[in-house]
Amino acid sequence: PKFCPDPEAFSRLQKQVHLNAIYFRRSFKQITGLAPTDYLLRLRMREARLLLNQNSETVKEVAEAVGFRDPLYFSKQYRKFWGHPPGEDRSL
Repeated sequence: PKFCPDPEAFSRLQKQVHLNAIYFRRSFKQITGLAPTDYLLRLRMREARLLLNQNSETVKEVAEAVGFRDPLYFSKQYRKFWGHPPGEDRSL
């Protein structure tokens, strides 16, 4: 199964626990050490790296699988996060 983080998940969670958005983000960061958006990006990048190492999907397919519509933006974010382009994590 493909991993596609839901960008609205934090909004729904915040509403379920009946906290305003600012308090939710502050509490989330206090508990996890990361803002919700940074946490989501970390999940996406880890899953992308896993997919690149485990199968033969293209970088474009991996980008889509982890919730990026633009593969060039995905590659830029991947390089920024891991320090190298996604192709370098491809298993040979």
